Amino acid sequence: MAFYVAAPLSGNLPSTSCARRSSADHNHAALNLKPRFLIILKAQKRKNYSLHLIKSVVKKLKSNISNGDDGKTEPARVLLERLYAKTQNLDFNCPEDAEISTSLKVLKSDIEAALLALRRKEEDLQDAEKRVLIEQRKLNRTKKDLERREDEISAASARQQQMEEELKKAKGNLASQAIQIRDLKIFIEEQGKEIARSATSLSERESGIEKLKSDVMKKNEEAAILRSEIELKDRLLQEANETLRKQEAEIEDLRKELEGKEFELAESNKLRKSKENELKIMEVELEKQTVEWLAAREEFMELTKHMDDMKETTEDFKRVTSLLAAFRSELIASQESLASSHRKLEDQALQFEKQMQELSEQRVLLMSYSENLKFAQLEVDSKANELRAAHAICEELESNLLKEREMVEHLQEELSRERESLEQKSTETRSLQNELRDKEMQFQNSQSLLQEKESELAEARLQIQHMKSELASIQLIVQEKDSDLSDAKNKLVELSSEIVALQQLTKSKEDQLVQAMSTLQDKEEYIQIMQQELDDVRLRSLEATSVVQKIARLTDKLVISVEGEEEEALTNDTDYSAAFTKQKQLETQLEMVKESLRQKEMEFLDAQRALTVKQEELEAVHRSLAQERIGNRSVGELAIEKLQIEAAQLEAEAATTALRKIADMTNQLLKDGYASLNSGTSSFVPPIGEVEKGGGSNLNKNFDVLVKTEKEVAGLFALTENLVKEAGISSFSE
Repeated sequence: MAFYVAAPLSGNLPSTSCARRSSADHNHAALNLKPRFLIILKAQKRKNYSLHLIKSVVKKLKSNISNGDDGKTEPARVLLERLYAKTQNLDFNCPEDAEISTSLKVLKSDIEAALLALRRKEEDLQDAEKRVLIEQRKLNRTKKDLERREDEISAASARQQQMEEELKKAKGNLASQAIQIRDLKIFIEEQGKEIARSATSLSERESGIEKLKSDVMKKNEEAAILRSEIELKDRLLQEANETLRKQEAEIEDLRKELEGKEFELAESNKLRKSKENELKIMEVELEKQTVEWLAAREEFMELTKHMDDMKETTEDFKRVTSLLAAFRSELIASQESLASSHRKLEDQALQFEKQMQELSEQRVLLMSYSENLKFAQLEVDSKANELRAAHAICEELESNLLKEREMVEHLQEELSRERESLEQKSTETRSLQNELRDKEMQFQNSQSLLQEKESELAEARLQIQHMKSELASIQLIVQEKDSDLSDAKNKLVELSSEIVALQQLTKSKEDQLVQAMSTLQDKEEYIQIMQQELDDVRLRSLEATSVVQKIARLTDKLVISVEGEEEEALTNDTDYSAAFTKQKQLETQLEMVKESLRQKEMEFLDAQRALTVKQEELEAVHRSLAQERIGNRSVGELAIEKLQIEAAQLEAEAATTALRKIADMTNQLLKDGYASLNSGTSSFVPPIGEVEKGGGSNLNKNFDVLVKTEKEVAGLFALTENLVKEAGISSFSE
């Protein structure tokens, strides 16, 4: 399949390259130097972007196709279909792009063939993978069944061995159980005799222990009485100690209070002495101030004596009097404060004396308390010695009691041990009797089980033989499935090699597609220049429509003038029937021209409607390609420009066809006018007799009308010729 697809590709590549070169040469020869320079610049600017976009799409195709070897070929097929759909959207309608369109069509056919081959290979690969998976599942199931059967066989054989071993053990156990039963019977008889002997010795020891218990109870009562007396003395001693501790604490508190008060008295004495010193200093200052005040007063008295002489110094005198009054008030205040401080010092001295008396009294009380405390301490020490002696006696009694109690407890423990041993022996004898019964029952049961296991062992041997035969058949089936699976894997390897060949083929197609897209990029630049020229053609077509409208108006005027002249000729002269028929022919020809112009106008309107339809399609393409602007920008722009060029070409073709038809009609009209003019002049020549009769005036009028029509037709012909030249139709002048 790969060689079948590669053959048309190798044959089509030279033709596409030659066609692309010839079309490019033709297009570049048709263009001027300036548009060619613009095309080269714009192509260099946009070439990198388009190539980068194409390479990214090609990489995606490669990656998705390479992923197809793992069984996931759906993305590669989707991308190839998308690429084919994008190439289908490219519509090559320009005559200059015909050769490139043929090469791209060949490339499309090659890509279609590669896509079909890839689809077939993918379908074959998917079918093979499905078959391989189904066979793999079946093989896994059979292997699991085989393993399960092997496990069952091994378990059955293990069970058989275990049952054989259990049978051997059961036979040995039966023999040992018979021996144990005989030994147990002998042992039970000996235990009964020992229990009877131990019961008699136990009763004798219990009577001796009861006597010891009564002696211990008496001694316990005596010790309890001594203990109660000692506890009373101990309680009294503790109370005395507590009272002594309280008194010692009170004495310590009193001592601390005395020390604090002595310290406070010393501090207050220091403060009193410092205040006395301050008072002495203040008294000295007051004496100085009083002396100064007396001196100032004497000066003031002297000044009052000389007051009449010193009227000029009244202001100074007033100041001095105010100063003396202030000084006097300060002196009085200081004397009062000094007197109050004297009184305070006297009060403090009295309080100090009282506190000293209280301290002396407290010292006396403290001395008496300490002496009483010493006497009480001596009494407490004597009672404590007595209590220690009583404690020693009590401890001796308690130690003796403890020894006796220990002896009694030891005897009780021995008695309890013997009792427990006796009970244990009795329980052991009971248990041995029960065991003897159980073993007899087990012996009977084991004999019955031994018979059952022998029958089960025979059945297990038969099952193992049956399972071995089934295992051999399953192994044969598994070998067949393994061979089928290896064949399927070989087929998968072949299919993967064919897919690799198809990948190489698609790679070559991708290279061709990159080349085609580069040529399309160049064509995009050329189409932009053509778009500018088509805009100019649209402007000229609009001018042509205006000129056609002018021609229609001129023809209407010409028809109206011909009809008026015809009516005048009919009223003036009814003899010139030949001229009338010629004028009728000219009128019919003008009406035909008018109708043909109307038809051309209708065709022009149809062309405009077609243009509007194309513009709507162009807008729809704009809207649809706006969503694909990121990944498919170059293809969308090319499609839009193609539609624009198509619309402009339709407009230009409609305008040029209308102008050509107008030119043909004017040529035909001119020819008919000349023919009718020549025939009219010959037919309009009347006989000489009629001219002499006075009919020459009507002939001159008709001739003038024909001359006017000839001039108007000549002007119409010149106008259409100029219009065609402006539209760019050079072949019309021929």
